[in-house]
Amino acid sequence: MNELPISEERMRELREPLSDEAQMVIDLVIATVDGGSPEEAQEVADRITELEPDVREQVAMITGELMKAYERSLKESESYISIGERAMEDIERAREVDPSVNTLGEAAAVLKEHGIATQVSDDELNIELKVPAPETWVHIPRSEVMTDENGIPTKKACPKGFGVPSGDEIIKLDRKQAEALRLVAKELPFEEWMKDMPPEAAKDLEESRQNIEDIISTAPAERPKGEEEVADEEWAELKSQAYEALNVAIHKDYLANLAMKVKEQPEPQGIIDFYKQKNTAAARRFIDRNIKPMFDEEEAAYVAELFEQGVLVHKPGDPNTLLPGPNYEQWQREKEDEEEGEE
Repeated sequence: MNELPISEERMRELREPLSDEAQMVIDLVIATVDGGSPEEAQEVADRITELEPDVREQVAMITGELMKAYERSLKESESYISIGERAMEDIERAREVDPSVNTLGEAAAVLKEHGIATQVSDDELNIELKVPAPETWVHIPRSEVMTDENGIPTKKACPKGFGVPSGDEIIKLDRKQAEALRLVAKELPFEEWMKDMPPEAAKDLEESRQNIEDIISTAPAERPKGEEEVADEEWAELKSQAYEALNVAIHKDYLANLAMKVKEQPEPQGIIDFYKQKNTAAARRFIDRNIKPMFDEEEAAYVAELFEQGVLVHKPGDPNTLLPGPNYEQWQREKEDEEEGEE
């Protein structure tokens, strides 16, 4: 199912009083019912138990209404399938009398003419069967898509996700993966990523810039044939366009790099919660997969505690590197006081 079985207006009404945390749980419920994995189903259960009792009751009420609506939708779909199966029986039986029959209406007329009972009633013949359109990916010019400060499509512009070019392929990100990418990018903005580029990539970039400068700084007499008379202003514009094209190419590499990191993770919700510094089951599983392997069991438990206290944080875009967190200095002072007291 690609659409909710209740109206958007009713869904807005139900969600309006909820906190951001409860809203996220409802999103998880919808994603899980709409073909979620067992891990996501477990995440829903974990997140619901972590809510305050009154909020948990609100979420349970909304979830209950959603489940009933999905059940009604499922029964309706099953009835359509039943009609379809019986319609085929009528058509096949009518063709035994008249091989030219192609439609259910023609079959009903032939069967009635020969006194044969139809499997599909007259009322069912008038039901309009709606076939949902398949979900497709469409190409939209970059200039027409609203983006954030890192050049990433906003949630409003691409609510169901988007694709990131990577060579000749497109890395397709669903709704949750797209949200995870935006969070990772906030921690590792494009400009910061440029500063920490691998040496080989930085070298290639510098060579490309130097090539542009070499071409643009060519004296008019030494320019390629036919371009000797190009005005300096036009030549400067060519330089600007060359740099813009280079920056676009680099930005594509930036997005592709982050997108691949997100796709490598089996649980996007873990990335989301980890980067929001939420102590949830998904965030803990993310830490288990990406951080704890660097330490033995005792160290891992201690590091996890320091994360919860805000003493340590991950390096932007690199969960394997730890940096001092917002409470590091306070923690350090307390440790120093403890050591002085022991002396």
